[in-house]
Amino acid sequence: MTKPMLTVVIPGLNEEWMQNTIDNVIENSGINTEIVCVLDGYWPPAGITSHERLRVIHNEKPLGQRQATNQGVRLSESKFIMKIDAHVAVSKGFDEELMRSCKYDWTMVPRMYTLDAFHWLCNDCKMEYQQGPVMVTCETCGSKQMTRKVIWDKKDHKKTDYMWINDELRMKYFDRPGLAEYGDTRELKKRCSHKNAPWSKGNITDVMTCIGAGWFMHRDRYWELGGMDEKHGSWGQMAVELSMKAWLSGGRMVVNKNCWFAHLARTQKGFGFPYPHAKGAITKARERSRDMWLNGKWDKAIHTYDWLIKKFSPLPGWPKEQSGNFKIEPPMIHEPYKDVPVINNKPSAIHIPEVTKSIIYYTDNILEERIATVVRNQIGKCRKGMHLVSASLLPISFGENVVLDEKRSRLTMFKQILTALEESRSDIVFFTEHDVLYHPSHFEFNPPKDDTYYYNRSVWIVDSKNGHCIYYLGGKTSQLCANRDLLIEHYKKKVEVVEASGWNARIGYEPGNRRVKRGGIDDFGREYFFTKYPNIDIRHDSNLTPKRNKKKHFRREPQEWQESDSVPFWGKMTGGGFDNLLDRILKDEIKYD
Repeated sequence: MTKPMLTVVIPGLNEEWMQNTIDNVIENSGINTEIVCVLDGYWPPAGITSHERLRVIHNEKPLGQRQATNQGVRLSESKFIMKIDAHVAVSKGFDEELMRSCKYDWTMVPRMYTLDAFHWLCNDCKMEYQQGPVMVTCETCGSKQMTRKVIWDKKDHKKTDYMWINDELRMKYFDRPGLAEYGDTRELKKRCSHKNAPWSKGNITDVMTCIGAGWFMHRDRYWELGGMDEKHGSWGQMAVELSMKAWLSGGRMVVNKNCWFAHLARTQKGFGFPYPHAKGAITKARERSRDMWLNGKWDKAIHTYDWLIKKFSPLPGWPKEQSGNFKIEPPMIHEPYKDVPVINNKPSAIHIPEVTKSIIYYTDNILEERIATVVRNQIGKCRKGMHLVSASLLPISFGENVVLDEKRSRLTMFKQILTALEESRSDIVFFTEHDVLYHPSHFEFNPPKDDTYYYNRSVWIVDSKNGHCIYYLGGKTSQLCANRDLLIEHYKKKVEVVEASGWNARIGYEPGNRRVKRGGIDDFGREYFFTKYPNIDIRHDSNLTPKRNKKKHFRREPQEWQESDSVPFWGKMTGGGFDNLLDRILKDEIKYD
């Protein structure tokens, strides 16, 4: 078997339908999909049938559903992962559709149906009855010759695309049981149900939340979000955790109606939850959930829970206006749809796919940790779901981290950049360095050409000791963004040249700075852009390049030279102002347009 693109993780405890679920996934998926079955504290009486695309983990004692899911994903080396319950059917080609359409910062859920798992069949009168508890006697003829007939398909009339989170942070459906406590269910459905919203009319649209029984995402994204939080306990609040992490991190949760999964509802006697609920376990999970999201204790969030509530308002039970001054785009359709409704004489929002962007970050781990922490914190606020790869000389918890066993040098820095570029997966890559504070507007730039290096010239240099500020027209590597393929080709050649002949100034730091005939790496050009608000390049004792804070330090007089005690937007830097800025960033006191 070739290296799989998708790993479907199926955790379960005391699941009688595990083999049916595995067989169904194998039948409806391609050769690029593998299955990891986690038998969490049990072994089926009939065993598990082997298959070349199946791997089995057996835990002698149950770990819990969250823990077993993480365990299965750890075994995966695929680009994508999917988790489904062990009592699920899937549509033909579900894997190809999800892999084709899921962006990096999305958590994607297929359309959900109720699973028609089996019928009770009377062998005498041939009457069939819908699935339910063990049926001993036929209600029609009184015969006791009853057998269970496996169906394992969706119930076409029972589909669900949209769910919501109530004011107790519990997942709810837009149906009578989910709405009854909030008033007139017919009126609430009409006013609040997301399937009635204009943005719900496409085949791939935003969705507020899901159930934990079936979801899909990039594997790297899964670990970037921290995997499933095991402090919740074994079971409970998985839907809220998945959706809060997707949305509050700056990403999205979307439903894909081009494929489906069908789930066996646990609503009847005999279909109980296989994971035992220890006394207080569900309460513990809900308390953990409320503490994380209502009190803002998840460190990867760039939004707050009330931002999400307001985005999907109106919602039953929530105040009409949540706290906070948010600029919120409405939920979206994520592909063209021929019957887009018109609102106020304008078509509702349709998302037109854009070029993808990512960030690379590189550090020698020598910088004062106080500055490094604030810089990473600021980049985290700016990234808005963009994939981030960090390349360091010591392990750090920042994006997808790659550690090089090298000593600090120019060559090492070039290798770090190349490694991070090769691990990134986007059209456009923004460079970030450990001693630069970036304004969010920096990452809004869209390079118009694929064969050009682009540098932001809106950057001030600030001395971390005295707060002295200078500005001049430049083009620094820390301000670079360009086409990923162009950058990889450049840094491959640069590493080869420096390894073969050593470093010399003619090579240059910045791509596009020197033509080949002058000792440069390639002949691709460079251009500049200016953001409304500047970035800050921090000067400190461990900069790789020497300080140049006076005109006389330059061979050629710099253009548009300015000296100041403050930086536009960021404020005063002298007299302790720089240290104050670091504190304000950590306390999230800076407001951006």
